[in-house]
Amino acid sequence: MPLPDLTLGGIGVVALTLSSVQAIKEWFGLEGKVVTVVSFGVGGGYAALALAIDAGYLANLVPAIQIAIGAVVFGLNAAGFYKFIASMKS
Repeated sequence: MPLPDLTLGGIGVVALTLSSVQAIKEWFGLEGKVVTVVSFGVGGGYAALALAIDAGYLANLVPAIQIAIGAVVFGLNAAGFYKFIASMKS
C-alpha cells in the first residue's frame, strides 16, 4: 500500500513540520535530542491530523482546521521573512 500524500490545507506535512520545528527550536532555545523529540511529536501530530481528515473522521472540523493551518503557515512565513530581512541589515 503506498503512503498517502499528506497535506493540511494544501501544505505538505513535511514542510509544515520542518518550519514548525525550526520556529519552536528558536523560540525556546532547544538543541540536541530534545529537538528530535519535538520533531517526532509535531510531525506525528500533523500526520495524524492529515490522516484523520482524509479518513473523514473530522469532516465537520475541516474548515476550522484549514483556517488554523493557514494561520500557522502565514505566521511562520512572516517570522521567517522578518528574520531574513533582519539578517540582511547586519
